[in-house]
Order: sequence, then structure tokens, then C-alpha cells
Amino acid sequence: MKTFICFICLLVGWLLYYSPIGKYGNIFSVLILFQIGFVAKKSGVQRNLSVRNSVIIMLVGAIIISIMHMFGDLSINMNRLVNPLYFIICSISGTAMCYAVGCLLGRTPLASGLSYMGKHTLPIVMFHFAAFKLVTVLQILIYKEPIEALETHGYLYSNGGWWICYTIVGIVVPLLIYLLYSKVKTLLKTEKSVIHE
Repeated sequence: MKTFICFICLLVGWLLYYSPIGKYGNIFSVLILFQIGFVAKKSGVQRNLSVRNSVIIMLVGAIIISIMHMFGDLSINMNRLVNPLYFIICSISGTAMCYAVGCLLGRTPLASGLSYMGKHTLPIVMFHFAAFKLVTVLQILIYKEPIEALETHGYLYSNGGWWICYTIVGIVVPLLIYLLYSKVKTLLKTEKSVIHE
């Protein structure tokens, strides 16, 4: 029954795209993705894949998405869906492909770093735009831009490899802020317990 309701919501979201409030239809469109994830987890599909199966799923997912791209594209943020079936096929293919890549990366030394970032996503989301301003200041100094360029939302320049710098700073600086916060919090707790003794 839940799946049926989610599919009806997907149809409503798809139809809302053609209305004046179209971009807000994604509130309905994405519910089916949660249901697909719930059903997949309940059925035990989510398990650690072998390298061979991961590569096969990754390639099949990439091929399906490439073929589907010839017929249209998706834009979840604008709720632009070619049609509901297209949306479901692309979503399942992309999710399976990402899961397979995750299983492959889980066997590498990158796994612990990615796991750490995953467990500390909230600080990254909270502070990445503030961290971007450090890169923007560097760009202002290098390119002799006016200081008002610091008011730019997001980033100033992303071409010429600057996106790599933004990515690194947008992850590392928030994690350092969180690490500093954790250390200060622990230090304050320790001092507070010493004072009360």
C-alpha cells in the first residue's frame, strides 16, 4: 500500500511540474525513492558486494544512465522529470552504481577517511560556505579583485582547478572546526569535573 501511495505522489509531483508551483512538486516526487530504499533494505539487497559484482553493477548502471540520457535528463531541484518511469529507472540505476562504487572504495585505504566524513556530515554542511570564503579571499588577492567580491554567494571562480581547492577547503576546514570544538568541549568538561571535586 505504501508503494502505491508513493507512486501516486510521484505522479502528482510529475504533474505539478507543469503548474505555476512546479519546482515544489519534488516534495511528492522523491517519496518513491525513500520507499524503494526501504523495500531494498527490507529485502536484504544491501550487502557487501564482491569486487566482480561491484564492477558489473557499476558498469550496467553507467550504461543505463548513458542510454537514458539520450531521451532526456533529470533535475530534482527543479522537479523536471521526463516521466515517472524514466525517473525510477535513472534513480535505481544511479543508486545501484553509487552503492557498487562504495563497496569498491570500502576495500581501499580511502574507506576510513570517507567513513569519518560520513559520520561528520553535519559540520561539513554547516560550515562549508564559510570555508569557501577562505578560497575567495585567496582569489581576491591573486586576481586583484575588489574586496566586495567576498560577498559573492558560493564561489568566485571555479574554473582552472579552483573547484578542487573549494572541495578540499570545504571539507577539511569544517572538519578542523569540529575537531577544535570537540577538543574545547572535552577540555571544559574535564576542568568542570576537576572544579567540582
